[in-house]
This record gives sequence, C-alpha cells and structure tokens, in this order.
Amino acid sequence: LPWPPGLPLPVPGAGPVTAEVAGRPMLLAAQEAGEGAVVVTLRDLARVRALADELTQSQRYAELLRAQTHEFTNRLHTLAGLLHLGETREALALIHAQSARHEAHLQAVGALRHVRLSALLLGKFDRAAERGVTLTLDPLSALPGTLPPGVLDGLELAAGNLIENALEAASGTPDAEVRVLIATDPEGLVLEVRDTGSGVPPALAETLTVRGVSSRGAGRGVGLALVADRAQALGAALSHDRVRADGRDWTRFTLDVPLPEAEE
Repeated sequence: LPWPPGLPLPVPGAGPVTAEVAGRPMLLAAQEAGEGAVVVTLRDLARVRALADELTQSQRYAELLRAQTHEFTNRLHTLAGLLHLGETREALALIHAQSARHEAHLQAVGALRHVRLSALLLGKFDRAAERGVTLTLDPLSALPGTLPPGVLDGLELAAGNLIENALEAASGTPDAEVRVLIATDPEGLVLEVRDTGSGVPPALAETLTVRGVSSRGAGRGVGLALVADRAQALGAALSHDRVRADGRDWTRFTLDVPLPEAEE
C-alpha cells in the first residue's frame, strides 16, 4: 500500500516515531517482513503512556510493600529477641515508640484527604526508614476534598517517582533527609520534593526528563519521563533547582499544577 504523504515513515530497527494520525497522536514502529516488505504498526500514544504509567505504579507499590514487610519483620525480630531475654520493659517501650511513630505518620497524611495518596506517603515513610533517610511531610501540606479528573492520578504518579528518586539521591549522605510539601496556592496545586543529595549533574540538567536519561546507569530514566508526560497533559510545570535552607544545600523538584479554582 502507498504510504500516506506527510506521515513520517519509521525505519526498521531504528525505533518508533510519533506522528498525528486522524487527529490522534500515534506511535509508529516498523519491522522487516522478508522479501523487501515492511510491516508498520500504529499504537495510540495515550494508551501506551497509560500502560507505562500503570506498570510503573505497580512496580512502586511492590517496592513499598517489600519495604513495609522488611521493616515489620525487623521490628518483630527485635521484639521477639527482647521478650526472649526477659526485657519486657524494653519490649513495651519499643511497642509504644512504634505506635507513636505510626500515629504521627497517620496524622501527617490526614490533611491530604485522599486515601491513595495518603497510603502512598505512609509506604514511603517505611521506604525511607529502610534506606536510612528521614522523610518529613511539611505540616502545611493539605489538599481540597475534590480534585479535577486526572489530577489525583497525576499527583500520585509524580509524588511516587519524585519521592523515590529523592530517597535514592539522599541515601548514604550525612544526615540524609527528604522533605515533601503537597498543597494548594493561589495559582493551583504544588508538589515540592527536596533532598540532601548531591544534585542533578550539570550535563543532564537539560535532558533529565527525556526517557532513558539518568545519572544512575542503564535501564533507568523512565520515572521522570512519565512525570513530565503527565505534567504536560495536565498543563503543569515540572522544574528542578538547588536551594539552600536550614544551613544545607537541597535539590528541589517542583510540580505546579493549575486548577480551575484553587481551594484551601
């Protein structure tokens, strides 16, 4: 069949290309079929991105569950050891300390008012503890009870990826810390994630949200690309910079999402 004029022709082995077909963004890929023939497949780009989002979220949830299981197992082992040694007071102190810690985390995420996002943050607290990082949710964090369609999903995706990246960047640094703010301002919704890591390498500063670009080696560089794609779909702005606060240098990622009517 003749190839439609104006439509980019993908080259076998060169990777897919994007193009607009009948008013819809599509992903085009070519594969040799023998005897000089080429088979071209067209996939809806929005659906491909949605599937990639779902896969990334599933992987994040699996990591959070593993972290929670690891932390819970460690606590049980410690508690069992104390009881075995007859140190009942120490065992009770441990139980009370863990209960207070959990209650503090529940109170911290309560103002977010969205169960999935709160659950994500609770899982990240355990993930941070596993990595030896102090994770703090800013006490000013709060969200309205209702959000426009797609915004909550986008916020969940962005928070999961940005916090995970921050934990990885801060891990191993002195007094490792990550701070998160999720709130509304007069212009909409803001997600801010800070970490005490070394920052974004200058060579990657302009291409950090390109799929496959990462400072952490091959097979990485997907999460930020997904966040950037979702931000674009929401008309949001994703940025990063270095700031100094509390006598320390921080890497800060900020997602600004416009809302029709920003609520307090």
